Amino acid sequence: MKLDAVPQSLVNELKARQQAAQHLTADTAAHLMQQTATAAAHDDSGAAMADSDATFAALQAALNRQHERPVTKLAQTYAHTLDIKELLAFAFTSLGFISTILLLLSGLSYLDRVPWLEHWLESHVSHLPVYLLVVAVASVFGAGILISLFMTLARYWHFTIHFDGETVTTEKGLFQTNHIAAPARRIQAVRFQQNIIRGLLKKGTAQVILASAVGKADEDNDLVLYPMLPASDVWARLHRVVAWLPSTQPALQQFTTGTFAMIRNAIWFPFLVALALTYFFHWLGAIAFLWPLLCIGFGFFASHARGFAISDKILFMTTGSMFVRSDFAVARNHVQSVDIHQSWWMAKTHLVHVEVHVRKGNGDESITLRYVPEAVGRSVYAWYLGPAALVHRTAAE
Repeated sequence: MKLDAVPQSLVNELKARQQAAQHLTADTAAHLMQQTATAAAHDDSGAAMADSDATFAALQAALNRQHERPVTKLAQTYAHTLDIKELLAFAFTSLGFISTILLLLSGLSYLDRVPWLEHWLESHVSHLPVYLLVVAVASVFGAGILISLFMTLARYWHFTIHFDGETVTTEKGLFQTNHIAAPARRIQAVRFQQNIIRGLLKKGTAQVILASAVGKADEDNDLVLYPMLPASDVWARLHRVVAWLPSTQPALQQFTTGTFAMIRNAIWFPFLVALALTYFFHWLGAIAFLWPLLCIGFGFFASHARGFAISDKILFMTTGSMFVRSDFAVARNHVQSVDIHQSWWMAKTHLVHVEVHVRKGNGDESITLRYVPEAVGRSVYAWYLGPAALVHRTAAE
């Protein structure tokens, strides 16, 4: 449901009604509904059903009588604001400028469709010195970086997180302020993400994966709690909001298996594309071979970013892709399914793919460890079944 251009007073009222309804017990709610139905039955005009203010007042009264929050509740509250230093570090270490530069370059490719502009470029640009052309290209890259930097600063301006013990609320934005509130009980998993630049600085972005969609963009559905956070402090900070999450991460088991396979999977398609471009455009198309060379780095990075650990009911998994490392933590009761995949040739090398599925909004978040030993797959599968399932299996055998 979406309400456009409404006053702030309506937002406050909706929040108050929601909080009041959440704190009512089932018996109290049934009692109030029965009272309302009885009043409506004795009132031919149906005024009792139409008076929403009276119903809301009854809800508030019941809340005050039966569910008064103790003073100790304040100890569970938590708030944090991203200061200007952290915001600048977050903006300058973002890789969003890459997509901005590609967008600018794609826009330049359409300039030849303007008749007079194409003639002007042919008559003037072709006579420019090489150093001016280099300056022009550098200007495009510089403009892309500045635009990306400004967009990041505007989007996360005055980023604030507040937790009242039950609901996580974030606020951010310069030109458009976005308020996002999500119940902590809907948090399915947490993610700590580091691109290659932030990884070198030992910092990253902490997010939570929710069982409800809270925004149009992926960054909203994966609610950002800390845009810029030191890696050494991430689990202690997230523990303040996510009750089931431990304050420290156990030592991860790293993997060296399947490195060649992951590099091969990363480069085969770019290599074929580069061959095709070289065939049609000769030496100019050979520039495309820079793409598979870059993909070699992608595959090598992904193979060395894998890891996993089990701490009681919590599973920790680390994956890598496109020079971005992601550390996940998920509770067993939030896992929808666990898949263990093994091809015929992987059986010879005793390797498997472990895929853990978590609910994400109206869809699915798949966390995959590729080319890991079979023992890892058995460990994750046994963890997912839990001690009770293992006891029943042993009894059956």
